[in-house]
Amino acid sequence: MKNERKKNKFDLNIVILLLIIIIAIVIVFLITKKEDEVKPIYSIKIIGETYISINVGEDYNEPGFIAQDQFNNDYTDKVNVTNEINNNIPGMYKVIYQLENAITYRIVEVKQNINKELIIDIIKNEENVTNQDVLINIKVSGETFSSLVLPDGNIVNNKETEFTIKENGTYLVKAINSFNEEFVKEIIVNNIDKEKPTGTCEATITNSNTTVSVSASDNNNKITYNYYDNETLLNSSEENNYTSTNKTSKIISVILKDNAGNEEKINCSITDNSYYEPVPYSTGGKVIYNGSSDTLKVHIESKSSYYLTYIWAKNPYMQLNKFASPEYGKKLYTSSALISMLNEQKNLTQKMVVAFNASGFYLKGRFDSASVEKYAPYDKTSVGTIVINDGQLVRNAYEHADKTWYITGVTKDNKMVYFEDTALGGNVTVESKKAWADTVINSGIRNTFTFAAPLINNGVRTNITTSMPKGNDAKKGLQLICQINDNNFVLFTSNNSTRNIGIDVFLQLGCQTAVNLDGGGSVRLYYKEKGSSSFKSVIIGSDGGRQFPEIGYFTE
Repeated sequence: MKNERKKNKFDLNIVILLLIIIIAIVIVFLITKKEDEVKPIYSIKIIGETYISINVGEDYNEPGFIAQDQFNNDYTDKVNVTNEINNNIPGMYKVIYQLENAITYRIVEVKQNINKELIIDIIKNEENVTNQDVLINIKVSGETFSSLVLPDGNIVNNKETEFTIKENGTYLVKAINSFNEEFVKEIIVNNIDKEKPTGTCEATITNSNTTVSVSASDNNNKITYNYYDNETLLNSSEENNYTSTNKTSKIISVILKDNAGNEEKINCSITDNSYYEPVPYSTGGKVIYNGSSDTLKVHIESKSSYYLTYIWAKNPYMQLNKFASPEYGKKLYTSSALISMLNEQKNLTQKMVVAFNASGFYLKGRFDSASVEKYAPYDKTSVGTIVINDGQLVRNAYEHADKTWYITGVTKDNKMVYFEDTALGGNVTVESKKAWADTVINSGIRNTFTFAAPLINNGVRTNITTSMPKGNDAKKGLQLICQINDNNFVLFTSNNSTRNIGIDVFLQLGCQTAVNLDGGGSVRLYYKEKGSSSFKSVIIGSDGGRQFPEIGYFTE
């Protein structure tokens, strides 16, 4: 019984399985029959853009497409593609995709060839080395230009523009086209030089020539050397040494100029071998004083009616000085008082000095009545329209009404010169007086001395006869000075001699220039030994208490 029940259960399972198979077959049959009865609906999908552009002559490459029915069956290979494109003629074309009732298309534009490239040209306004900024001209060519980016980042919309470069370097210029593509041009600027040359120079001066040697450098290594005697150009060359054929002043400089135009002035250190040796002293007189140092030699001797003071100064321009009253123009002092103040204020104890009165001075009444008040500040000053003390212009009263006087002094090249103030006499204009004053000022005289009527010029006696003090043959107090050569001077000092005697003595000594300084009761002559705190008087005029505005002196 039990086995029979197992058998019946097995038979039932087989029946159920068969039934499931039959049902599945029926379902498949029904589905297949339904698809066969339904008409397919196709759709076409384009791969890529529905609009494509190509240039003339460029081949069209089909991006592709997919065709399916509503049951996702693939029919891509059934699609009919119609290509109307003529890539030799610009225009709008269609590519048509069709599968029975399904149709779509893609637009293809054939464009005229477009050159997207931009060409950048850059031209510098200066190719040679320069100490100025460099201007570059930028020009862009190309159909699709949109904007220009300058080296400093600024953007301009012009195809052509300028840009200033201030220092050497590598600079980039960018041009951007309408497709936002960049084109870059590089320019290297290396011709800007704003650095001055540097250097030092040495000059050796003799009586016949001056030799200048320069040690200089420049970042461009090319220098032009411009050699100057004071303000006068001697030579210009690319050689770093120069020898003049003449004696120069003791102010030598060189202007270094590089090939970019940068300049630097250097003052030369001076080795002075140009001085003349002291002249031989005359004989037959009594020696009053004889002092010697490396820069100053003083020899004073007494003759029958006068004193001769031989003075050798290595650099007269700096060694011939003037000491003016502390209250110049307002108060006068005795010569002994001025000497005392000179020694104290100039600290001359350790220096040898020879001093003398060299200028006349104003007293009230020297001006015409209309000028007294105007020129009151100049009342107690040295005679003459121009007063220069230690290189400083103290007075320039070129309009005053006093009669003709003379001004003398030593110039930078150690020459004693005089200026005749003819503008003060006769019917002359204010302009001519001022022109004369400007001539004196511009001469470079460091100190002026007045009452300086010329006695000898270029080694020849002049025909000028001054009445101060008295005529050339009158015996009176005298203070005359002459220059034999650049370094040798002689003072002729007397209380009882004539100017003609002094001129004859000067000519015998070979004096080239001589002038009359103050005279009469104004005659003074002092000297001081090195290390001494006091001056000794050689001669004093008859009115020993007479007061002065200034004295002249040679010192070491």
